[in-house]
Amino acid sequence: MPSDISRPHRSVGRRSILIGGLATATAALSSCDLLSLEPTSRPTQQPKGNEAPNLAAAVKKGDLPPVAERLPPKPIVVPAPAIGQYGGTWHSATLGTGDAQWWWRTAGYEPLLRVDPNTSEVVANVGESFEFDSPGTTLTVKLVKGIKWSDGEPFSADDIVFWWESYALDPDLSPAGPPEWMIVDGKPGHVKKIDDLTVAFSFESPNGLLPLRLADSDGQPVTAMPQHYLKKFHKSFAEDADAQAKKAGLDSWVDLFLARSGESTSFMAKDLPVIKAWTLTTDPGTSDAVVFQRNPYYWKVDKDGSQLPYLDRISMAVLQDIQVILLKATNGELDYHARHFNLPANKPTVASAAGRSGYRVTNLVPGSMNVGVIGFNLTTKNAVKRQIYRNKDFRIGMSYALDRQQLIESVIQRQGEPWQAAPRRESRYYDEEMAKQYTEFNLDKANEHLDKAFPKKDAKGNRLGPDGKPIVINFLAATSGGDLESLYLDMQPIMKQQWAKVGVQITTTAMERSLFGVKTDNEAQDALMWTGFGGSDLTLPIDPRWYVPRTTSQSNWAKQWVLWDSTNGADGEEPPESVKEAFALYTKATGSVDTKKRDDYLKQMLRVAKEEFWVIGTVSTPASFAVVSDKFMSIPDSQPDAWPFPQPGQLHPETFWLKP
Repeated sequence: MPSDISRPHRSVGRRSILIGGLATATAALSSCDLLSLEPTSRPTQQPKGNEAPNLAAAVKKGDLPPVAERLPPKPIVVPAPAIGQYGGTWHSATLGTGDAQWWWRTAGYEPLLRVDPNTSEVVANVGESFEFDSPGTTLTVKLVKGIKWSDGEPFSADDIVFWWESYALDPDLSPAGPPEWMIVDGKPGHVKKIDDLTVAFSFESPNGLLPLRLADSDGQPVTAMPQHYLKKFHKSFAEDADAQAKKAGLDSWVDLFLARSGESTSFMAKDLPVIKAWTLTTDPGTSDAVVFQRNPYYWKVDKDGSQLPYLDRISMAVLQDIQVILLKATNGELDYHARHFNLPANKPTVASAAGRSGYRVTNLVPGSMNVGVIGFNLTTKNAVKRQIYRNKDFRIGMSYALDRQQLIESVIQRQGEPWQAAPRRESRYYDEEMAKQYTEFNLDKANEHLDKAFPKKDAKGNRLGPDGKPIVINFLAATSGGDLESLYLDMQPIMKQQWAKVGVQITTTAMERSLFGVKTDNEAQDALMWTGFGGSDLTLPIDPRWYVPRTTSQSNWAKQWVLWDSTNGADGEEPPESVKEAFALYTKATGSVDTKKRDDYLKQMLRVAKEEFWVIGTVSTPASFAVVSDKFMSIPDSQPDAWPFPQPGQLHPETFWLKP
């Protein structure tokens, strides 16, 4: 009997990883005579058949092969809450023309492996099975037979090897080198084709987190680079690549390749063949809507054996203002949307309009653990401030001086609770003491610890640093105008008042997001606030940035320690022994293919972070929300929102449908 794609089963190998069972449609798929010249604007109310009406019409005209020839010999069956209807357009929105993350979350999540949102386990997808060898140094992935790109060309191991050899390892296309999850002990791995349907990822040392990384946002290009198409723009395969670039008004073949591959737009581009449920059909830079059309060669079916997706298209209105997105949401103009507008402050407005506008509000369960973690720059180039921020009593005192309840009531709509940088309650890594230490608002305790660190004050009550000058902390803040960044700007004036009571002054320098990135790359900040990633079972192992400094782009509170570790001491600054211990524990965790051992190492790492108290948490991340039209089906009331695993991509959007 076929098994659900979402249900993992054990391989017979000794070092087996959970392998998602793949269901197959064993019945023959007959041709469909339902008529429709164009994608329907409304779902069909006719018998569903085994393919969309517009595709059946194309087959009848001779424009497409029969559905049985377009699908794999054993199509993948996707479980869904209900059998849907073909047709209709999913109306959504995108903030400007560069909001590619939302495109990927909705229409782009088709990785080599994926996560099951119900179990948080890695399961099969494009790879129908996967297994480590005994040492844990080689992961072998067997591909689903018969997958085709949206132009009808076969997908194979050659495409994955092309991603690795001609993109990830190409110094022109990837000047920073291959992705960090393909590097172990400073050495890149290898990707080898075993046969057309088998590929091996090998390393000199174990890489136990590789399956999880192949399923997250960083793994998206692995299955998104059709070598038969992109070779035409790569200098190693096309002598005229530079000439093509000049003709297109671009500087070099590199610019041409990156544009054609959609590198800056989550590896989605007009005319780029995909194995996803929908293909991008508009140029986002020149259109007032980003539109995706169904892929006639999509390789998954429902339980009836009918080819997915159900929806004809996805249309995202290109909007420049979050308030306009909010207005469209409350007017009931968005079938499903969960980005930018869904801030805590907007929830009452959205909820109050739901009944009259024909939608419901659903919960998004976050994978992050904190609305905003405060990271003092422990490796700042300023020797005086380094001495201040590295003083644990200073950090503890500043934590006690935060009135988190005031932040909750004033900024976060009475949602969340006082919380340090610590795993969420529902996580197996949860530690109550770690989550709650030093979160009490207590000025006596705050002054007690601050007096241990820097007891002197001037006549105005300003606490003096080791140089005899008032301690002033400059926060850098980004102003993208969306998500949680606006919350930080709202929180910091309140924090300024609170910390002034213990003699510490803060200032905030706000700037556009790209400049913010440049400044933090150069360690120009005293401190910053950012989302507390790494709160769930899925996200903590791959993004522990607030528990141990891991990458220079993420751990802005200790970049010099990261450099020291990543270069084996050749660069950066040698950290204290406690940091070295945390580094070693995380390295052991990532190298283990045994989940229990990995968890043990991660819990030990968390104990070090708890004791050292490197960063300060504010408020636990409350559930966010999405708007769902009353006619938009297969969306549960509660959905996971654990970046870097996309929401709603984890829920199989190909099974979403519109009720007639």
